[in-house]
Amino acid sequence: MTIQGNFPVTYIEHVDYRAWRDDVSLLRGTEEFWTDDGKFSWAIEHVKWCYKLSLKTEQRVILRTPQLAGRIDNVLYQPLQHLRSFDPSSEYFADGGVSLRADDQTFAVWK
Repeated sequence: MTIQGNFPVTYIEHVDYRAWRDDVSLLRGTEEFWTDDGKFSWAIEHVKWCYKLSLKTEQRVILRTPQLAGRIDNVLYQPLQHLRSFDPSSEYFADGGVSLRADDQTFAVWK
């Protein structure tokens, strides 16, 4: 949102994880790192050849003109399509609740 003179009054602020570099340098530098100018902090857990990546971000919206703020009540949400439920008594139960599909098979030109 901008006001007169195209001056921005609403923007997103985030915690800068680049400041943690000194703290995590003792961990060989591979277990945690940041991306996107410190907006996202990543952690890596690995056992042999298995890796688990975790992501953390802390963002907030800043509004510098509270006189323009408002409140919206009684907002309803209805998804366009429900995920399948694991519960057999649910109306959205199908195929045991599995929503994932197998990858498409690819065929080589020479076969």
